[in-house]
Amino acid sequence: MKRAILAKQARKDLLAMWEEIKMLDILEIAQEKGFEQGIEQGISRGKTLGMLESLQEIIVEALFERFKHIPGHILQQIRAIQSHDILKIIFRQIFRCNDIQDFEKTLSQIMT
Repeated sequence: MKRAILAKQARKDLLAMWEEIKMLDILEIAQEKGFEQGIEQGISRGKTLGMLESLQEIIVEALFERFKHIPGHILQQIRAIQSHDILKIIFRQIFRCNDIQDFEKTLSQIMT
């Protein structure tokens, strides 16, 4: 009888340990999935930032090519823009403006 009680308790203990092991597996899988999603999000964000920085740099280069001298505050404004669409609009304006003052006015209008 005592042996049967001990066997029953051992079975309960084993089942409890098995449940804990399964939970650890589930947690490990969830952690791996979360890590993979974090990497994917990081890569996506990195690509977005890289494209923004590239477009900002192209705009700066085009401004220097077109107007030769660019005031620092204009460069700071361009580098602070985090919208791909706004940067494309600004890029097109470089070729429509007659001088840097005209561009500065246009940039001010776009930013308001």
